Amino acid sequence: MTAKDVKRILYINPDSSDRLNDVHKEFLDKYTTPGYKADVTNITYGGELGTCFYYFSVATPYIVEQVLRGEKEGYDAVIVSCFGNPAVKEAREVVRIPVIGAGEAALHLGCLLGDTLSIVTTGARIRHKNLELNEKYHHEFYVWIRRDLRVSGLADRIASIRTTGTSLAGGIAAFVDKDPDEEVRELLDQGKKAIEQDGADVLILGCTGMIGVADTLQEKLGVPVVDPTLAALKIAETLVSMNLTHSSLAYPFTSVEADRCPITYPPTLKGYQGYRV
Repeated sequence: MTAKDVKRILYINPDSSDRLNDVHKEFLDKYTTPGYKADVTNITYGGELGTCFYYFSVATPYIVEQVLRGEKEGYDAVIVSCFGNPAVKEAREVVRIPVIGAGEAALHLGCLLGDTLSIVTTGARIRHKNLELNEKYHHEFYVWIRRDLRVSGLADRIASIRTTGTSLAGGIAAFVDKDPDEEVRELLDQGKKAIEQDGADVLILGCTGMIGVADTLQEKLGVPVVDPTLAALKIAETLVSMNLTHSSLAYPFTSVEADRCPITYPPTLKGYQGYRV
């Protein structure tokens, strides 16, 4: 097999730091099918924490910039890391190669494995002076995920969205840097509750920092457990091998001409949290 025969996939961390690149590269190298190669990069500007709508708004143009660059450099597909699928739909409007969001990939794959899914994700529990809120639903990432589920038509398949309690203030690096045994204990606790209390028959890991633990959880809990990073990789490989990409009717490439519309940020943004000069 020559270098020309190898199919290349670009994996984009929507993080202005490269702190997660080596972790994801090691994981992807382990699972990439022979004949495919996955490279990992991050955005140049934007922010470090995928915590809110504001963050994704600031990061979106830089994610799209990396996707455009990937197509121009000859990549066959692009994966955008993060369960929230930031800038995936926007990026599909400006390139012809497949663009896969890790969360979207995991959820659609999970639908093939059972009837009712539960998502176990990160996010500190919301504090409220008048209500006692817990790990089910009431956490930082819940609103974003629920809105995404409604748009994708998957809301009725979700039994619950639970949190391990890991604060998003540390980004997914907070999970990557955690003691693996502690990580597994927290996921097992919430996974067991999702199965026994919420009625889930499939679990979806709701963060691309939760790598390398799905097999252990699946063995201990007895239900399928989907890793979003691995799901995105395998779906990217499948789309490339089948010569499939997103529909130009849904994502009208020809009407956008993004390379002719450079994005300029006003100086007033320089003082905002998450924006870097």
